[in-house]
Amino acid sequence: MRVQLIDSAYPVGSHSRGVSAQWVAWKCRTLGIETSYTAEGCEAVLVSSVSPVDAPKLSRMSRELPLVVGGAGALSPSAYIRHGATGVVLGDGTAFLEKVKSEGLSSAMNLPNVMTASNKAPTVDGAFDFACPAFTSEEGTRRIVIGRGCKHKCAFCHTSWATPFAEHDRPEAVAVAARAIVSAGDKIGYVTNDMAMHPWAKTLPPSVDASFSIDYLRKSGMPSQRQIRIGVEGLSERLRRFVNKPISRSDLVKCTSWLNAGGKSVRWFLIAGLPTETDEDWAELREAVQEWKKLTPKGVLALSFTAWCPDPSTPLAVMPMTDDYWPRVESFREWFFGGQGWSNRVKLMLPQQPESRLKKALLSMDATERQLREGGAQGGNSGVVYPFATACAAVRRRLLCEK
Repeated sequence: MRVQLIDSAYPVGSHSRGVSAQWVAWKCRTLGIETSYTAEGCEAVLVSSVSPVDAPKLSRMSRELPLVVGGAGALSPSAYIRHGATGVVLGDGTAFLEKVKSEGLSSAMNLPNVMTASNKAPTVDGAFDFACPAFTSEEGTRRIVIGRGCKHKCAFCHTSWATPFAEHDRPEAVAVAARAIVSAGDKIGYVTNDMAMHPWAKTLPPSVDASFSIDYLRKSGMPSQRQIRIGVEGLSERLRRFVNKPISRSDLVKCTSWLNAGGKSVRWFLIAGLPTETDEDWAELREAVQEWKKLTPKGVLALSFTAWCPDPSTPLAVMPMTDDYWPRVESFREWFFGGQGWSNRVKLMLPQQPESRLKKALLSMDATERQLREGGAQGGNSGVVYPFATACAAVRRRLLCEK
């Protein structure tokens, strides 16, 4: 069998493929399925997509062949079907590709984890094949897949709620492969949501980049990486507790200062526009930055914002989406560049504006703007059987009470 394989992160017709598409190509090779960059002589088109914002791109792909979408974006499958996908594979594609090889595409399309026009209630498959080699990312880093999903259940995170956790079952083989990559002079990276979830990760050569939790740093000591990323997410202690990411302001500031003293630059990943956000949450962030400046004579701190966008598997998906965050972003920017918050040691990366955030939300939820503004509806993905649906519903009830 021959299939066209497209990575939707790149322009249609490109020969570039990200790590996820490279995994699909590898798995096809192991099964004896030929992959092509063009549709000529192919029986189907496989599309690897990291975000449902790619769904409209399907209209620029071949409509003469069955069009099947997979990847992280496929965890919000409905928009792809509406834009012309024949099927959307939720979760890991191992079982789907094996079924394609053994029984053909028609049989594979009937698997329970494939959304089609006739199956609007798919499950999520978790049978990832970790036996794959290291893949080369766009920036040249050799990346080894060691984990899928996430044990943490942060209320905003699609990865936590839509993907069953799994990790590489041969840590020793990972360590051998990683050391060989480093010995060859290449940069090494690991594909997982959180290195701290893998106790054996400490045996691996350090990666060129990694995200860390405060608890992990407290237990493990100073990391070897030069740039340290911390998923702070909530602007204030209250918001972080609300989304199940409890980090105190004191711990955050002191840990960052300690890392800076160790010669590390630090990046805080922050979410603007989380439900229940207020002016006071932004005021607390200002105070945290000021405390860091007073406590830290040397070192760089980057504030990297993204705008909250509902994902259908998450507890926060049913919360009303407002644009109140943007005036607060502008006020923070004025405070920062106006002199009081300014420092050439603090870098500021602003989130998406409301218009672009709305476009993403419409596709992620496959809902109307009115539904998103009012909250309570999951749109076209309401039938998907996510693996933690019962626990998610319980968290939703609690959050709605706290709202």
